Amino acid sequence: MPAQRLVWVLLAIWVAAYAASFWSLFFAVPTGDGFTRGLNRVSGFLGWQALAGLAAIGLWAVGLSHPKRQPGRWLYRVPILLAALLILFLVGVVLFAQFRKPSPDASTPMPVTQPVTLPATDS
Repeated sequence: MPAQRLVWVLLAIWVAAYAASFWSLFFAVPTGDGFTRGLNRVSGFLGWQALAGLAAIGLWAVGLSHPKRQPGRWLYRVPILLAALLILFLVGVVLFAQFRKPSPDASTPMPVTQPVTLPATDS
């Protein structure tokens, strides 16, 4: 396959996967109960981003054969830079959640509740 056609195929795959990842995140119907409700949306987003990342790696590899000192060479790097920004963002969120100060009332124990044996009455 000629290099120019390969670039267009990889670029089309990247754009489609990148757009599908955000579509999956915002428009998919959340499934599951409790804590896992909506996890299908996050996993769909990350799955499509993984496919977009693979296409971005391919574009970057094709861009290495592009002549140096030309502005078009940087266009091949944009998809992989966006993938790197996403990874840095996710690592930052995890580190923030890990090292942030707990809320002041987190050490306060929850009140003990008693089982309800009679229905509430309007007194």
